[in-house]
Amino acid sequence: MQPNEAVYLKTNVKSPGFAAKPVQSELDLNYDTRFFSHCDNACNPDAYTRLILDVLQGKQGAFVRDDELRRAWEIFTPILHKIDNENIPPIIYKQGSRGPVEADEFIAKQGGYSRNEDYVFYGADGELHKVDTTTVGHGNDMPAIGEADKCDIGLWGLAVMGQNFALNMASHGFKVVVGNRSPSKVDTTVQRAKDEGSLPVTGVKSIEEFVARLSKPRKVVILVQAGKPVDETIGKLSAYMEPGDVIIDGGNEWFPNSIRRSEELKPKGINFIGMGISGGEEGARNGPSLMPGGPKEAYKLVEPIFTKCAAQVDRTGACVAYLGPVGSGNYVKVSKTTVLCKTMWLSFKLTIVSAYEDGPQRH
Repeated sequence: MQPNEAVYLKTNVKSPGFAAKPVQSELDLNYDTRFFSHCDNACNPDAYTRLILDVLQGKQGAFVRDDELRRAWEIFTPILHKIDNENIPPIIYKQGSRGPVEADEFIAKQGGYSRNEDYVFYGADGELHKVDTTTVGHGNDMPAIGEADKCDIGLWGLAVMGQNFALNMASHGFKVVVGNRSPSKVDTTVQRAKDEGSLPVTGVKSIEEFVARLSKPRKVVILVQAGKPVDETIGKLSAYMEPGDVIIDGGNEWFPNSIRRSEELKPKGINFIGMGISGGEEGARNGPSLMPGGPKEAYKLVEPIFTKCAAQVDRTGACVAYLGPVGSGNYVKVSKTTVLCKTMWLSFKLTIVSAYEDGPQRH
């Protein structure tokens, strides 16, 4: 289906010559360009105009009986009620594409047909258009992973903070896939997961498999060095991610950079959260203070995970809260660190002054 009515057929035929290579052959019959492009006075009537004419002429071929309509609603009504009652979000897909990539995946699973070509059609301007039908990153290099083998969240960047935070999430029952630029740290993390109680941590050695092993909408925490490494990591990950997915940068980043990255990811429909993490290596493993800032709907996707993994305080609960739009989490983290450093420096100065005023007899 497209804005202008057309018959569009694409088949595989043998290429000319001695080779047995199949090629795609197209039959494109666009009504406007085929029948009305050379007519000055004639036009292709709108579908509703023709429908009214059919009604006036008493034609019944375009209509169904009431019992057929009731049978159809017996199928669709439970689906609509399930969507309303369970508040099931719609699948987001790229504007101008054929639709959700999940539709192609369903067709491939049920019928064995896999689309591997772009969608070509004639637009209202009569020109030939070519639309990339594959969602970003859904190429042949994405391995097929069964739903049962997919993980709840991913963590990319396995220095000690990254390893500890991955093990923290796994300790709370979440399945975590981990990846790193150097594969040796992946092996180290997986071994630690086994040694610390056979925690549900899966290690991968490529970006493609890392993204493929995540349940949708995908949620990825990156813990790499601030600055250019963050941009490079986001670029590699986003090439395989889809609209509605979430990237969370847990590094100590300057908040204007988080705002910039969020804007850069918007055209792809990927959500970005800048999150401060306090507590050091021990906190990352046993319960840090988390300061996320980004789209509220994106935070809702990771809130159950972060609430369980954050430090727990009897009086106030989990040490995590949604702080506002992107950049706010990084700003709070910088402010907290600044106050802490100033407090420690003031305490140090007061200790020195006190020791000086009391004199050397104290030592």
